[in-house]
Amino acid sequence: MEGEFAAIRALLSLTVPRWRGIVETVPHDALELPAAAGEWSVLGCLRHMAEAERAWARRLEEFRDGRVNPRAPDHIELTMTPDELLAALAEGREANLTVLDGLAADGATPTSQHPEWGGVTLGHFLNGWTAHDLQHTVQAEEALMQPLIRRSGVWRQVFADHDLEARAGHDSS
Repeated sequence: MEGEFAAIRALLSLTVPRWRGIVETVPHDALELPAAAGEWSVLGCLRHMAEAERAWARRLEEFRDGRVNPRAPDHIELTMTPDELLAALAEGREANLTVLDGLAADGATPTSQHPEWGGVTLGHFLNGWTAHDLQHTVQAEEALMQPLIRRSGVWRQVFADHDLEARAGHDSS
């Protein structure tokens, strides 16, 4: 797990700088625009990331203690500005990486018994956490792409895989 852990930790370490780049450069009103009807805005993704960071902290502690509680609430509604959400995500991530480093330094590969899913390993958890980070960061970046895609003229077709409006059958070009 040592090589896998290093790769995962590196990816988890990129999350806050990527979000910082978005929050510090994109006008905040643009962060609130939904990608498409029924989709999250950049701010919605950031809020979810900051909320989830608290859940990851609880799950890390549970993993460290050898127990997984699938019924504990994961959702914590945060009503903050983009800058405050970024600060909450950064603070939580720093603390979680410290706990994660402690688990890695321990050298053990903790496993736990999930009442519904059976045996889970720290590796399972870390891979899921990292995929979650990437999923919602990409989702936010896709939201930022939508106005650019709509205004890209003849190049719009190049972005068909990311053109949420055209995929929904509401092409306004």
